[in-house]
Amino acid sequence: MAVNKVVINDAVVLDLTGDTVRAADLPKGVIAHSATGMQITGTRPATGGTDTSDATATAGDIAKGKTAYVQGEKVTGTVDTVEAKQYTMENASVSYDGSHILHSKKFQYPALYKEGASVKLRTSPSTYGNATAADVAKGKTMTSAAGLKVVGTNTNDADTSDADATASDIAKGKTAYVQGAKVTGTAEPAESNNNVEAYAITSTSPSVNFKRTDGAIKIWGYGTMTSSGGWGQQTTSLVAFEGDKYHKGAIYGSPSSTSLSLSISNGKLSGLPSGLTAISAIVTRGI
Repeated sequence: MAVNKVVINDAVVLDLTGDTVRAADLPKGVIAHSATGMQITGTRPATGGTDTSDATATAGDIAKGKTAYVQGEKVTGTVDTVEAKQYTMENASVSYDGSHILHSKKFQYPALYKEGASVKLRTSPSTYGNATAADVAKGKTMTSAAGLKVVGTNTNDADTSDADATASDIAKGKTAYVQGAKVTGTAEPAESNNNVEAYAITSTSPSVNFKRTDGAIKIWGYGTMTSSGGWGQQTTSLVAFEGDKYHKGAIYGSPSSTSLSLSISNGKLSGLPSGLTAISAIVTRGI
């Protein structure tokens, strides 16, 4: 039976109850008694007296081949060490955050990096595209499989971002680039000896199909116009067309003159005066 306290004639001659020593607190092989009075033998390897009870490292946290004491035990490290040199990682992924090009690659195994060591992430240049200097406008730079900041040599291409022509503005069969896209023209060119085109019309809603797209549209001829008068009566007036205006007959005074603005809309002549009931005229373009 272990004894941890001895009293003789009411005098305490031995009291171990307040001791806190443990086997792990004593160097290996050293013998003592604990607060229970039991004999204990030390288990801590001799380390010059350093208390390692609060250490938490494992072999995976310590450089390979190196040793340390953790909670009284000697631990040999297993982690590889990268010396002060470049460490290359292949096939890094590339992304763009709007401001920077980012390279990233997960480490394949644990390693400790010493001061002065560096990591080089490597990826294929084709990741940045396949453009060559001949594809890029002269003086501009780009990065691709052709290299870093390659200076363009192309002198044929032009910036077409401010062009605004449509197919109907370009001669039929001819091509041009507008805002980066190739446009094939649909406009029928006027014949070289066709200074003016003319159509005879007898309908108040005539169809007209001019070949040429330039020149003012004018009208020459006569027609009649009906308008409402007082007491529910209707009055029919003679109308004379004169190029870009028409004259309306009057019972009293001189005929009135009104300007016209003629155009073609969906193959129809528009802009004729309202109330027109009959017409016999020539419509021209190019005069």
